[in-house]
Amino acid sequence: MIDLVALDRRAEPLALVCALGFKPARGSRVGHAIVCCPMHADATPSFHVTRGPGGTLRATCFAGCGTVDLIGLTALAHGLDARADFARVAQLAAEAIGVALEHDEHQHGHRTPKESAPVVSRRPLDLDGELGAVLCSLDTTGAVEDFLAARKLLDLARAEGWRFLDRPELRWLIDERVALDGDPFDGPIGSAGLVARGDDGIFIAHPENRLAIFWRAPDGSIDTLQRRRLDGQKGAKYVFAAGRGPRYLYGVERLAGAAPSAELVLVEGAIDVLARRALEGDSGRVVLGLPGTSVWKSEWSALARGRVVRLALDDDDAGHRAADRIAEELFAAGAKQVLRVTPPDANDWAAMLEAGAC
Repeated sequence: MIDLVALDRRAEPLALVCALGFKPARGSRVGHAIVCCPMHADATPSFHVTRGPGGTLRATCFAGCGTVDLIGLTALAHGLDARADFARVAQLAAEAIGVALEHDEHQHGHRTPKESAPVVSRRPLDLDGELGAVLCSLDTTGAVEDFLAARKLLDLARAEGWRFLDRPELRWLIDERVALDGDPFDGPIGSAGLVARGDDGIFIAHPENRLAIFWRAPDGSIDTLQRRRLDGQKGAKYVFAAGRGPRYLYGVERLAGAAPSAELVLVEGAIDVLARRALEGDSGRVVLGLPGTSVWKSEWSALARGRVVRLALDDDDAGHRAADRIAEELFAAGAKQVLRVTPPDANDWAAMLEAGAC
């Protein structure tokens, strides 16, 4: 059996919702996350993830949808049925929390949570074959291209190899696999987090998240896929494949060609990386992106050893809190100097670039 109590005790609300693909709203903090409710069209974030009086995780919609627990929240995030897909949902919950469900022979066949290794061995995502067929290049006129062009990021995104999700092609591929008695989860589109299972069969996971952003390993291989939604809704604005959260900062592959003393600039997200690069010009600095202010791995601090680091996180409460926390780790890891910088007259670097800064 799965020890849900042990899983629940490991769950920190803010880190959990980020790992599940939700976008924390203003007012979120460690121990209390606020997101748009996944159970209704939520224009104003009303879904609060906290700990109940008994110490267990609880997620409540204050617009009236009700309350769910750890398993229920995970099921909602992945479009699964908490009862029918219980084993799968529990596995996904464990992965989001950062534990692996491993078999322990001394527990008489029961499964107990054990801490995952800091770096999980997994194969890079390969764009050959079916994954490349459903993730198309940015060379047409459509919502994804318009979104990037409006932000002056289209050419930069093309150079990075970003793509868009072709939903009709993916639907056709899923149907073909099912018709041939195949399992769409057992293959590239499953590893990339493009499919989900529900009561009515297999469907496209997060279909509105059409912009495909590749987070790479230091050697340049594609480590994981992130997708951004473009419809203006806040819930699950960014999603990663379950169990394939980023192991490296966005842009880390550029360190291989940089000078050993090159300064680092840390921003929030891949889009801000592209915007800050455009604003930097030929400064020689290497711009790296965090998955979010609540996601920071201590091992990333080693990149700062002997370097000057500019913490260029968003100019908001979450950005300032994260900068203070990260600065301490960077100094402890041997950073030469840590500077806090913010975009003038804008919340983030993408907004600054869009506004016409040069």
